[in-house]
Amino acid sequence: GRKKSAFSEFIKKNKSLVYLLPILVVVILVAIILKLKPAKQMKPPSQPNVGATTDALKVEVLPQMERVKPSEDIDFTKTNDPFSTNEAVAFSLKGVLLSEEKDAAIIETGSRTYIVSAGDSIGSYWVVEKIDDKKVTLIDRDGNDLVITLK
Repeated sequence: GRKKSAFSEFIKKNKSLVYLLPILVVVILVAIILKLKPAKQMKPPSQPNVGATTDALKVEVLPQMERVKPSEDIDFTKTNDPFSTNEAVAFSLKGVLLSEEKDAAIIETGSRTYIVSAGDSIGSYWVVEKIDDKKVTLIDRDGNDLVITLK
């Protein structure tokens, strides 16, 4: 009797404890459950089958300097050899990236696309001399200039 009445009197004097004590008990129980629960083990990512040759496993890593378009996109009746000296060169400037460290340009020719900087070679015939905001200057083996402009 006496203990029960002392607790009842304490609760009557401290009414906020009526709400705080049950919340505290629930928080402690949740913390104990989370601490005892084993952590989920992460599975290592599945490794692709090395012998598989599906299109889903093909990955292109950039920056690669030269990219070849798939053969289904090429119309061989309309392609020029960009490295031939007796035919018109079919270069097209697709983009220019100017930065403080190193400028780059995207040059497309027939079935190939090149991502180049000044000093890089395109095939064995052309060298990138200069990259400006809207044009790229190439030099061939004979020292002739070719300026490609961004369209």
